[in-house]
Amino acid sequence: MKLKAKIVVMSHLSDIQDGVFQDSEINDRISFVKIIILHCNGDLNKEINPDEIWNDFFVKGKTFKR
Repeated sequence: MKLKAKIVVMSHLSDIQDGVFQDSEINDRISFVKIIILHCNGDLNKEINPDEIWNDFFVKGKTFKR
């Protein structure tokens, strides 16, 4: 499902702030937010598929080309 990147970023940051995640998950969630920002070239109004991005980087182990 495609969502605006800013919704996904705000949701993850709010969950971190509210203590929803275990300590071991916090770094992964912060990294995910960074990956989304890079994926969108900073334009958080773009629509993304967060599940696809999560799978690419945390399941498949892809990295960004520099």
